[in-house]
Amino acid sequence: MKNQEGKTFHEERNDQLQMILSTIGKPSEEEMSFLTDEKAKDYLRSMENFERRNFNELFPEVDKNIINILDNILRFDPNKRLSVDEALKMKYFD
Repeated sequence: MKNQEGKTFHEERNDQLQMILSTIGKPSEEEMSFLTDEKAKDYLRSMENFERRNFNELFPEVDKNIINILDNILRFDPNKRLSVDEALKMKYFD
């Protein structure tokens, strides 16, 4: 089955993952260490190599405290992401 743009679900899913990784960067082996499925790791390894984007450059007009929050919650490894409680304690929410 194809969507309105003529892409299959598989192609669309790949586009979404590629878009995410083009922003947060392709995960390193260390960042993938929480994954238990070797096929998932192999799939990620096969993807194009993206460097993490600089959120200050992506959003130059946005408050630096918000950039700091984004930088700390948009992480591939869930163990390195801020929790909601941690994020709410950041300076922006004071």
